[in-house]
Amino acid sequence: MSPLISNYILVNWLYWVSLIYQPLVSSAVDKNENFDNESQHKIERGVLDALYEAFGGDSWYDSDGCIGDDIDIVDNDHCNWCGVNCDDETNLITKLFLQEENLKGSIPTDIGILKSLKLLSFYDNFALTGNIPTEIGNLERLEHVEMSWTKLSGTIPDEIISCKELRVLELGYTQLTGSITSGIGDLKYLRHISLTNTTITGTIPSEVGKLQELAELYLSRTNIEGTIPSEVGNLIELQELDISENDINGTIPTEVGNLINLKTLHASRNNISGTIPSELGHNKNLVSLKVDRNNLEGGIPSSLLDSLSLQYLHLNNNRINETLDNIFNITVPNFPDLVDIVLSNNIIRGSIPKPEKLDINTIKWVDLENNCITGELPDNLHFLFPKILILNLSKNKDTSNIKCCVQINENFVKINGDVIGGVTCENLTGLKGRIPKDLDNLLDLKKLDLSDNNLSGTVPIEVG
Repeated sequence: MSPLISNYILVNWLYWVSLIYQPLVSSAVDKNENFDNESQHKIERGVLDALYEAFGGDSWYDSDGCIGDDIDIVDNDHCNWCGVNCDDETNLITKLFLQEENLKGSIPTDIGILKSLKLLSFYDNFALTGNIPTEIGNLERLEHVEMSWTKLSGTIPDEIISCKELRVLELGYTQLTGSITSGIGDLKYLRHISLTNTTITGTIPSEVGKLQELAELYLSRTNIEGTIPSEVGNLIELQELDISENDINGTIPTEVGNLINLKTLHASRNNISGTIPSELGHNKNLVSLKVDRNNLEGGIPSSLLDSLSLQYLHLNNNRINETLDNIFNITVPNFPDLVDIVLSNNIIRGSIPKPEKLDINTIKWVDLENNCITGELPDNLHFLFPKILILNLSKNKDTSNIKCCVQINENFVKINGDVIGGVTCENLTGLKGRIPKDLDNLLDLKKLDLSDNNLSGTVPIEVG
């Protein structure tokens, strides 16, 4: 018999043998997996008992039928307890909901034994203290972590980077410290990050730009410093970005114009300088732009007029240099859904132009306090703001200060770099003239502030 035929017969024999024994091997594997799941199921019951003890279960708000309760519920199967969800096939714990339960104490390290856990929520338990245990890194299937509104402290363990399936990381309103690890970029499925109102320090790592599915990034009211990394522009799914009330400096990177899905950009109360980038006009879905209380300068970029969805524009307490003519006749009419326009404490100059009748029924708040406004208060303001609630034009009296006006000679003045002829600083005396009688047509007006100007005459009966 030739070697070729012998090999052919051997191969066929091995094939038929494999068909006969395969079910036996598969059955053994299945039995072993079932045994492992049953064993793990019992271990997880012990973990829940440990959690009950560690978290002071006797004082929970809703302990009946929950973790550690002694009553007989469906053969005492913990998968039927409130706050616990198990997989239908493996019977292993996948979700643990213990929010608003008056949990006390700290998170035990046993939490790392729940290998099938996908959701872990200890939200709104103000007596929950201690650190996030490093064993959280053992939960490789974890998708959702919610521990906000607790008193958890210490740093965010680096081991959390092992949770490659993580989608939601909600750790705001805690006492967490430390910095954001550069390894954050490895969690490619993250869609939501909140570290709001913590004492997190350091900078925003450039690796955050790797999070291609990130939709919400909340880092307000922390101790974060440094600049906004240009890599933020890679977050094409980003809708919400809030980095307010930090110590962030530098400029707003032009790459923010790549964020075509961005709806909210809040960066108030920082040390950001430079101008508002014209690239922001690419963000057609932008609803709220709040970059007040920074060191921004320049004007409102004309490209921003393409953001037709804009409702909230807060640029106050900067050095924005813009004319009222642009604001009232170009900027405001271009935003059909505008609700707030807050430009107080800037270098807004010129006179309020006579308003034309416009169909803008959405504006509720206009704030131009402490700018460089001159001229008379025109009639028919209700044409421009028929539904306004708050109108603040106060503190425009002292326009001879260096912010608004520098006298070059008897014929020319300089207002924030612009030379204007035929006027003296003394002529720029804020709002003057009478208070229009037709202000009573602003039917929804709740607050009107015209103080610290040079208005004359009496308060009209119709207004008073």
